[in-house]
Amino acid sequence: AGIVDNSSANLTLYGSNVIADGATHMIDENDEEIFFSDFAGINLPAGNSLTINGNGSLLSLGQDNCAGIGGNAELADAGDITINGGTVFAFSAGDGAGIGGGYKGKAGKITINNGTVYANCLHDDSPGIGTGEDGDGGSVTINGGIVTTLSYDDAGAGIGSGDTGHIDSITIN
Repeated sequence: AGIVDNSSANLTLYGSNVIADGATHMIDENDEEIFFSDFAGINLPAGNSLTINGNGSLLSLGQDNCAGIGGNAELADAGDITINGGTVFAFSAGDGAGIGGGYKGKAGKITINNGTVYANCLHDDSPGIGTGEDGDGGSVTINGGIVTTLSYDDAGAGIGSGDTGHIDSITIN
């Protein structure tokens, strides 16, 4: 799933939702399966914004080099992400943040005001929330809610940057 063209989207969660798995399957003209795997669960490129509201839940999984919610593969900066409610599970398979930048991508402006958020990089050097591995810039602000973040492997932070990257600011109120 993707949000493009300098737009803003509001997503209101009701019930349980698995709206993005970060992978695309296609069948070619010879009836052979083609698998594309370098996609964010919800692709939100820089210049776009997403606001998540509601009381339901969302599971979003980004594939290798991609964020769960945010940037696609290499050098993919994330747009602005605001979470006001619901239960959000956002995971990257590796090198992208759970929420934020893809591999070498900026975090964008990430704001969590309420809700329950589980954001993890499941493998390779990226944070749960922030830049992708080697990403440079962006901000994270947490004003409320319950936030659990992990980087399961190597050198990523729970909140912040991946290996050799940096984030501009982290604010927890």
